[in-house]
Amino acid sequence: MSLAKANASNANARIQSSASSRKAIVVLAIVLMIPAAQAVAQESLADLMNQGGYGWILGNWVSDGDGGQQAQLAFKTELSGHMVTLQLKIGAYEFRGINIRKANEMLPILIGADNMGGTGKGSWDIDGDKAVLKYERTDPYGEVARIGFMYSNVDAETMKIEMYDMDSQGQLGSYPNNSMLYKRVKSKDAKGDK
Repeated sequence: MSLAKANASNANARIQSSASSRKAIVVLAIVLMIPAAQAVAQESLADLMNQGGYGWILGNWVSDGDGGQQAQLAFKTELSGHMVTLQLKIGAYEFRGINIRKANEMLPILIGADNMGGTGKGSWDIDGDKAVLKYERTDPYGEVARIGFMYSNVDAETMKIEMYDMDSQGQLGSYPNNSMLYKRVKSKDAKGDK
């Protein structure tokens, strides 16, 4: 009996040792991956915006807009700068979007929705010193509207947004349909969590 007990005890010890070894390997793999993940995570969207000279867009903005309706616009960093949220409110209309960078791409994309049941997607580009957003909105009935926005930095407290017609190939019209000046609003959390 003692030989059987000894064999069972040895087998048990090997199983426990094997399980402990697997746990140690998993923990070691996780510990080794953390620095690699941190190295990749250093290049956030907010970092790229600042490096490219477009960090000025971050913050809270207001405009008196058309017909005296105030427009409120906010660009805020989240998730350690890897996501930039966009919030827009004009009268009863509200929009929320997230700007993120796809892997291996420098320019971000926008995904959003509004309180009228519309959804949208967009892509960002650069035209000289302007940030260009090409946006497609699909209403609740499936109708698609395309519009281009050009954001330019007038000064430290002022941003200009020009709105353009956009065709199905993403080409903007020659002249803006509308243009609005936005003034920066001071806020403690305007830049988000960077």
